[in-house]
Amino acid sequence: MIKISFKYFKIIFLSFCSFLVYYILTKSVKFNSFLTDLVDKESSYAFGYYILIKIGMWFLIVFGIISLLVVLVNLSKTYNN
Repeated sequence: MIKISFKYFKIIFLSFCSFLVYYILTKSVKFNSFLTDLVDKESSYAFGYYILIKIGMWFLIVFGIISLLVVLVNLSKTYNN
């Protein structure tokens, strides 16, 4: 029987939460209208917030992908031996 550590379940749960938050943010009409309002404003603060939000969204995707890859590599190492 294969025993999987609880830490792998936590990492997988967090990566799926990351993907879910990213998906919700990209498909949300209110959030997209907020981003277009930030683009339309001619303030340096608005541009900074826009860039910060976009970087955060990329971080969500990168965190989700890397964490799933780490779990898969660790599982393959432990069960191939």
